[in-house]
Amino acid sequence: MIHFRRFCLLAVFGETGQMTEARGSDGENEKRRAEIAGRIEAFARASGYGFSPAKDKIVRELVRMHNRFGDFYCPCQPENVDETVCICVEVKAGYVEEFGRCH
Repeated sequence: MIHFRRFCLLAVFGETGQMTEARGSDGENEKRRAEIAGRIEAFARASGYGFSPAKDKIVRELVRMHNRFGDFYCPCQPENVDETVCICVEVKAGYVEEFGRCH
């Protein structure tokens, strides 16, 4: 689980309990990692949040979601719709302030 200090971004683990690895070429994955890391870092700075040490694992999971479903869908949401693309609507609307972390 990653926590912005009042956090967001929860990891999804496979049946073995291990983080699933993104598929795609190394170049594509690196570009996607940079894109989503930049997005969540900018949001965290603007919101006054911080990250747990699990940030890199979460970024890999978001890349895996992109490779599998075509966008950076929140891995803890039940649906892959526009409202669940990271940073999801719930987090933008104050979920972290209310619950201390996302989902």
